[in-house]
Amino acid sequence: MTCITRVCGPRLVGRAPANRSAEVRAPEVSMEDSPVELSVVESTPDTVVLRIAGELDMATVPEATAFAHAHLGRTRRELVLDLSGVTFFASDGISLLLTMRSACQAVGKSLRVVATSQAVLHPLEVSGLREHFAITTDTEEVR
Repeated sequence: MTCITRVCGPRLVGRAPANRSAEVRAPEVSMEDSPVELSVVESTPDTVVLRIAGELDMATVPEATAFAHAHLGRTRRELVLDLSGVTFFASDGISLLLTMRSACQAVGKSLRVVATSQAVLHPLEVSGLREHFAITTDTEEVR
């Protein structure tokens, strides 16, 4: 059995013993880059496009949420979250979208999501939440 722990910044990667009587060793530490990349793709008075790439899980969503909140005030009309580069989308990723949808609604702005991969689309479909978001699969449409 292998257990992997993801953290923002350096990753802590370790293996759990197959049986409980085995000696537990300290996990190996690997200094990899953060599993999430956040960037501003476009910023106009009416629209801000933020690109989120990599993994959206419990370790990275707080950083991504803070990033999106920080840029919400830079647009008068619409916030676009480009998730076309997301490779892993856990339930925390859904929480990010719900949080940002509520934040946008609270200040009279719209939220649009760019999602091109099944990593993002499938969880939204099986949870029944896809129809609650303005989703496009065309990254060029938002630019």
